[in-house]
This record gives sequence, structure tokens and C-alpha cells, in this order.
Amino acid sequence: MTLSVLGLLVASLTIVACGGDDGAAPDACTTGPGCAIDGGADGGPTIDGGPREDAGADGGLSCSTPANAGDVGGQCRADGSCAAGSMCAEEVTHLPGTGVALTLSNGLSIPTAASEDPTHPGEYLVTDGLPEVPIGFGPGGQCTVMCTPGLLDDACGPCATCSATLGGFGAGEGFGFNVGLFVDAAGDAVCRQNCAYDAADQCSSGYACSAAESVCLEACTADAQCQATSALSRHDGLVAVLDPAAHCNTASGRCEWTPTNPAATAGSLCAADTDCPSPLGACAQGGLCITYQCNVPDPADPSGATPLHPCATGSICLGVGGNDSGACVKGCDSVDDCPAGNRCALFGDPVGGFAGACFGDCIEDADCHTNERCATGGAVRGMCAPFCIPADGAPDVDATICAADELCDPVPGWGYGLCTRLNQLCFDDTQCVGGQTCMHLGDDALGRCGT
Repeated sequence: MTLSVLGLLVASLTIVACGGDDGAAPDACTTGPGCAIDGGADGGPTIDGGPREDAGADGGLSCSTPANAGDVGGQCRADGSCAAGSMCAEEVTHLPGTGVALTLSNGLSIPTAASEDPTHPGEYLVTDGLPEVPIGFGPGGQCTVMCTPGLLDDACGPCATCSATLGGFGAGEGFGFNVGLFVDAAGDAVCRQNCAYDAADQCSSGYACSAAESVCLEACTADAQCQATSALSRHDGLVAVLDPAAHCNTASGRCEWTPTNPAATAGSLCAADTDCPSPLGACAQGGLCITYQCNVPDPADPSGATPLHPCATGSICLGVGGNDSGACVKGCDSVDDCPAGNRCALFGDPVGGFAGACFGDCIEDADCHTNERCATGGAVRGMCAPFCIPADGAPDVDATICAADELCDPVPGWGYGLCTRLNQLCFDDTQCVGGQTCMHLGDDALGRCGT
């Protein structure tokens, strides 16, 4: 196990209540299509929010899709064209004063890399002539309100949801950047128009309905956006590497791909989104596929009890925030049911016949398999990783033997360590082991541990 110098840009799921805007209490997601029953006082057959509202006691408010001019999610050119209490967030899709499209390279100094460095696996080389990766916010301008994700009263109203996500990319969205990169106001999230993923014409021109959040985000415009994943280069630092398996469906504005494993379902092992089902799948932290939209009822079933995108056997539908969004996640009863690098997060009550679900994070060592420890690196949450025993430590049959190019780096205060690569990329000496120091060459963005 080698700990990344920068830490990969990963997104983790949060288990949330599946109730809607008017529900008296959150449901347990054990009836109907996953989380599709809100369990509140109105008893509606589908989850609340936006275009999928129920017709119960909350009044059955109708939301325009696409959003009307002036409403949250509607396009605009000046603050005066937006409804009271909202602002017009400026379109940022080109370099100022030019007609040149904004890209990771010309706007954020993140170049596109071609291939791995043959002498340093896991590092990439930047060459000229590769496709640029477009990035931007708010095509046509967007009426919105600054907000804080997760608050019950987020000022977005019943037809919009608070989101920090920047669209146009694959399931990870935004290449690790959020809307705070572009919106010149306090906070890092904005209200986005709610939408139903499977419906047509839900979003304004230049936007597409996000499978992960069921809100309108920036649409993709080029294959490179869907193909971009993060990697490291000693000279350039953070770089984009393109996965040719993915492409942008410019008609829908969504990323699609041919799965490397056609039989993949929620719970299948993965290293990238393209290892998971297209277009609703994503590779979550911990290396397990999840699939979104499991809580959307099949319109062919008037009872609303049949999911349009059901979970595969062995997985369960959980609420994951957004506009009452749901995702299929591998179910478990103990950590032994989860693969390496994952814990079994237990529920208060069983859901779908399982006591919990597998997630690729941890808080303490007890969350992990017996041959793993929770590598937090000082953070509140970490990742389960194989542990090793330093040279002066007591033997442990569950400990791993570090590879020839690794050293067992002791974890202060504990009797074990974590395998850390020698000669790895670094910012400073604290990231080096075995007496090595972080050595910088010329104007390189990163150094390399060495002696």
C-alpha cells in the first residue's frame, strides 16, 4: 500500500434521510423502489422535490422545466433579470476578453499528459498536441442563490437544490473543483434547478440533468471532459490523463462510456468510472461501483413501487443527498462482506435485508479488516489500508510485508506502520521515509524523495 502524496480527488457517499420536503419523518428506504417512498405525512408515492413532486398535502407545487427566466436555474445577463433574493451568476466559459474556450490548461495550469513515465510508474509525462479539457460555469448566465449544502432551510425553494458540484465532467464532476472556483461570492455552493434524469428538456440550453444529484449542471461539450482523470507529473504537478473509453454525448450533454466489464453492477470492483455501468455508474472511494437513480419509480407501474433502475442483487438503494437522489451500494452485515479497503457502515435498522453498506472510508482501526488499519493521515476520516510492523515492532500475523521499493513507516503512538514508497514524489521532507529528503530540480512543481 503506497499513500498518495497529494491524495486522490475522491468523492464519498453520505447516508442521508430519504424523506422529502414535507415528510414528518425520514423513511427507512425499505419499501417501494428503494428510497422512493418519502414516509412523511402526505404519503405520496414518489419522493418529493422538483419535477418528481407528489400530489399530497404539500400542495403539489408545479416547477417549470426548464426554469423560467428569472427563476433559480433560469438563464440571465444581469442581476436585475433575476427574481428578488437571487443573483445572476456570470457565465465563465472563455478566457476574459477572448473567444478562447477556458480549459484546465490555459485557465488553471493543469496540462494534459500522455503516458506513464517508464522509469517511474504512476507518474505521467506531458507532451504537446493533446486535447485540451474544457472547464466552465453557468452557460448563458444563471439565476441562483448562494447556499450551504445539507441545511434543511437552504433558501433554494422547492424547485431547486443546493449543490457545490461543477458539471461537464464524468461522475466525479468538476475534476475536484467546485462552483466556488467561479462564483464571486461568499460560500462555495449555489442553488441549482431540480430535474428528473430520464425526462427530456428538463434543463436550460447548455445544461444536463445530473445522474448523481438530479439537478441541472453544466453539460459536457467535448470528449476530453468525460475522459479526464487526475494524475501527477514531477515537472507539472497535477495533470489530466485521458481515458479513451469515455465520450461526451453532445445531444444529451452527458458522459457515456463502454464499460470495461460489461457484467459490472453496483458492488463490482473498479478502478475508474469506466469499469462501472454506463451512464449511471461511478467508481466510489474504496474501489466499488455504485449506480445512481435507483429511487426513481417506473412510470409503467402506477403504484410507484417498481424502480426504473433497480439495484442488482446484493446492493441496496440509499439516499445520497442532492434532489432526493439515490444510489445502489453494496450491502453488508459485517466488514467481512466488504472487499479490502472498505468498511461495513451499520444502519440503526436493517435496510433491504442488510445491516449496513460497504464504504471506502474509516474513522478508527476497528472499522477495517483484521489485516488493515485506518490510515487517516491526520484527517477525521481515512481509508482502510494494509498495515506493516516496523523493524523494532512486535510480530503480527495479520501484518503485510512491504514491497522492495517500500518502507514500513511507523505511525506515531502505535505499534504498527504503513508501507510508504521510497523515491516518491513529495512537497517536503515530511513525506519521505528511510532517511530520504525531498529533492527539487530546477522549476519542477514537485520534488522526489532521495538521498
